[in-house]
This record gives sequence, C-alpha cells and structure tokens, in this order.
Amino acid sequence: MQAIAIVLVVMGHSLYMFPDGAHGYDTLLCRMIYSFHMPLFMFVSGFLIQFSFDRGSETVSDSRRFITARARRLLLPYAVLTLVTFVPRAAMGLMAEDQVPLSIHGLIAGMFERESLIIPYLWFVQALFTISVAVFLAVRWARRWGLKPWIAPAAMMVLFAVLRVFGMPSFFSIDYAVKLGVYFVTGCLYCLYAYRIDRLIRWDSITVGLFLSVLWAASFFAFEGTVFFDITGMCGIAMCMALARLMDRAGIRVLDHLEGATYIIFLLSWYFNVGAQQILSHWVEWPWWVHSLLSLVAGVYVPWVIYRLMLRHPNSRLVRMLRVLLGQM
Repeated sequence: MQAIAIVLVVMGHSLYMFPDGAHGYDTLLCRMIYSFHMPLFMFVSGFLIQFSFDRGSETVSDSRRFITARARRLLLPYAVLTLVTFVPRAAMGLMAEDQVPLSIHGLIAGMFERESLIIPYLWFVQALFTISVAVFLAVRWARRWGLKPWIAPAAMMVLFAVLRVFGMPSFFSIDYAVKLGVYFVTGCLYCLYAYRIDRLIRWDSITVGLFLSVLWAASFFAFEGTVFFDITGMCGIAMCMALARLMDRAGIRVLDHLEGATYIIFLLSWYFNVGAQQILSHWVEWPWWVHSLLSLVAGVYVPWVIYRLMLRHPNSRLVRMLRVLLGQM
C-alpha cells in the first residue's frame, strides 16, 4: 500500500506541464489520484505507528523519547531540505510560478506557512508530525487511566471532525493535519482490530476488489466537497487494500523493490519533478507528456537508487550522515 501510494503521489506531481492552464489538476486522472492518495498515506502511517505504541510500556510512557524520535524522522529532514533548497529556489526567479523572496521573512514563511513552503509537497511531513504526536499523547493518557485501546483513536477522530468545522490555521499545516487526521486514526483502529475485520472481509477476493473499486468510482462521481473527500478517501483506501492483498495473493511483486524506499522517494521526488518539467522544459521543447513521463520515472527511481546505494555502503561516513539527515535512523 505504501508503494501504491508513493507512485500515485509522484504521478500526481508529474502532470504539471499538462496544457490546461491549471497544471493538470483539473484532469480526470489527477482528480482521481488526489481523491485518496494522501488519505492512503495517512492510513498506512497510522497503521504502522500503532506498533510504536505496542512495543512496551517504556516506549509509551516516555513522551520525550517518542517525540524526539518523530522529530528526527520527520522534522530534521524537513528542515535540512528546506534550508538547502531555499537559496536555489529563490534564485530561480521567473522560472518558478510561485516566487520565493530571498529574505529572512521569506525563509521563515517558507518553513512554517503551508501556503509559502519552499518545497510545497512537504506539508505532509508537518501534518504527520502534528497528528502522530497528538495521537500518541492521547494513547498515553488513555493507557494511564486504563481505558480500552480504541477509545483514544476514536476520541481523536471526533476531535479532528469538530476542529474541521471551526477551521484551523495553515501555520505548520495544522489545517491539513485536522483534515487528514481521521484517516490516520482509522489506520490505528484497523491495526488494533485487523484480525476481526479480516474475518469479515476477504480482501484478497476478486469479487471484493471489484466491489470496492466500483464503490470508490461511484463515490467519486456522486459526492463533492468535504463529504466527497471523506467518503471517496475511505473507499479509495479500502480499494487499495484489496488491490495490495490481491497482488500478494497472485504473487505479483512488481512494487516490492520499492519497499523501504517510499519515505526517501517522497522527500526527494520534488527535485526531479521540477528538474524534468519546469527546468528541462526551458531547454528542450518536448511534448508535455514526455516531460511528465520523465518526471514520474525520475521522481520514483532516482531517490530509489540513492536509497539502494545507502544500503550498499552502510559504513560510509557520507552514508551515515545522509541517513541521519534524511530521517533514516
């Protein structure tokens, strides 16, 4: 599911050169991808973080240790990439549609204000940090009071829904954290009760897979606005879960080579999206779809090559430093 999600993310970012004046965001393909690809990422993140909560009382009781680990994983690479990119991004000038001022104010806004981020796609890292820490603290409090495991995620789901109604600031992507938090806690809840849910739903059944695909497609065309985002997002997650189980059942391993590399791909794909579309297009007049295809391939596989090289040379001083800076340790 992580591999499916990262390919969809890079694919959505690779339609920038589509000649519709809206960078491809109005195309049917793009709207379909955006209807569930970030909810899918949040669901998987919530599923996986539940294992951090279950490693033992020591991990759950030590808030500082957990928050520090999340900061190293998420905020350190975010800060490093933002600082490294700031001057080149500002120097791009007219080559970029949204210009970044080369000033202290531009840097501060580019680090903390979602609408002014130096690397626009990294709002997800900010939102994920906020959500994971908030849910962790809720789980810690619930365990201290001896409450049922489902109560903390369910309470956070209600809280996110209420905060959505009142609206939240875009500072540090808090508004997106509230918007996507429901999918994160859904992943937590599924992880807690997967053994029960999987008894009721045969995810690896072709019939179930087709039904969920039809359900997602129907929700995509039937709803709009917040209702569209919630229902279509959940249906898309279920559809992708069925697809992943069907691929596993059929022995289809075409995405297995991306295992472990999805986070680095997410962090670094922006550079190759920009390089293949906005920069290369100023030098080579190719059709838009050629730039998009190059953007997709480069956005997925150049970071993947970097990841594989890091695995091949684990004792290199440079690799150790990169692992720390990119949140791999």
